[in-house]
Amino acid sequence: MKKKRIGVVGPEDTQKLVSQVLEDTKYNLEVIPLQYSSFEETIEIVKKNSAMVDIWLFTGEMTYNMVKEKGLIENGYFLELSGMSLSTVLLDIAYNFGYKLERVSFDTISENELLETYQDLSIESSQTQLLPFVSSLTHQEIVSFHTSLYEQKKVDVCVTALHSVYQELQKRQVPSFRLAPTRTSILRAFDRITKNGQLSHFKKAQIAVVMIQVDELFHLKGEGLMAYDVHQLNLKCQEIILDYTRKIFGSFSQKGVGTFTIFSTRGEIEANELSGLNLLEKLRILSNLTVSIGIGYGTTSFSAEKHASLAQYHAQQKNGHIIVTVDEQGKIHELSNQDTSFVYGYRTENEDLSNRLEKAGVNISTFNKLLYIQSQSSVSLTASSVAEQLEMTSRNARRILLGLEKHGLAKIIGQETPLTKGRPRSIYTILSS
Repeated sequence: MKKKRIGVVGPEDTQKLVSQVLEDTKYNLEVIPLQYSSFEETIEIVKKNSAMVDIWLFTGEMTYNMVKEKGLIENGYFLELSGMSLSTVLLDIAYNFGYKLERVSFDTISENELLETYQDLSIESSQTQLLPFVSSLTHQEIVSFHTSLYEQKKVDVCVTALHSVYQELQKRQVPSFRLAPTRTSILRAFDRITKNGQLSHFKKAQIAVVMIQVDELFHLKGEGLMAYDVHQLNLKCQEIILDYTRKIFGSFSQKGVGTFTIFSTRGEIEANELSGLNLLEKLRILSNLTVSIGIGYGTTSFSAEKHASLAQYHAQQKNGHIIVTVDEQGKIHELSNQDTSFVYGYRTENEDLSNRLEKAGVNISTFNKLLYIQSQSSVSLTASSVAEQLEMTSRNARRILLGLEKHGLAKIIGQETPLTKGRPRSIYTILSS
């Protein structure tokens, strides 16, 4: 099989490490080194070399985001800076050089990653200074951010993720350290590139992203549990999820405490539906916390992640203990261990339907759920049955049905006498057009 040409954009030292790691492995990839002196050269490098590159690999998230925002690439990756990389630098600063970790400036890294790392290490972070990523940032602005804080004695040391900034700070004799990619992050990037390359041989809509959230796990430290206990619980959750990842031949990553992501294929996810439900139950029993799983399918990794985020949102809105799937056509599938399953859409291009639903005060998801229940069940649609199926109050269900009927989207087809005393219940049919 022809080797994929990977355009590696970054400083010389990181490029050498990428090439060295590739030589030590058996990935069917060819590195094309595209070196810059300053990250500001990235956009021009991409424009000039797009014809000779199959896949882009950026040595930092900032340069990756710069070209993504410009719409210059579709197939691109970056070397992630993990909490472990940050912890290693912090330990070097404290133990080898004796600087106070409470007085450090950082640039272009995730605020969540920074705060979580400090909290995991039980270090006060209120005095730390962070310059978040903004695409318009220049080399000089980042250098000035660090030097001004140091000169004003607001920080004792600076940490940068950018090689050119690090070199400039060193020239100015500002105490500084560089947050650099590791061999592990390079191997993970190669793994993602290889797996996603294999996905291209399958049909469209087979890319799958699984987002798993063990809610409130991170906040347990504030409820009497030590950082060690939370870390241990997080590792146990990770072990269970890794077992599931192996079953679906996926690629695993952790986004934070209690937050996990898996990349796989649609075929593997659907073939292991029962394993997914077992995963949900195991995590719930282990953590005794709310667990929600969102799965997204798409024709690209970007669209799959977008759908997974939407699925995760719907799962959390249902108070967890549920798997929600969103596919490339916008259909939502809810699955739980209680033998309940729904398939419905969250969008419509029918303007008349949208207008009538808006007047009725009913969203498209609820309307499509009712259509699905009607198509899958012989149970009559009454306010009582809708309330039970959709886990809402009878009053809310009645409001929805009356609103749909008023605006021509439902019709009363009969009445049902309740088993106990009371008025007869109206029986509805939902009109699909």
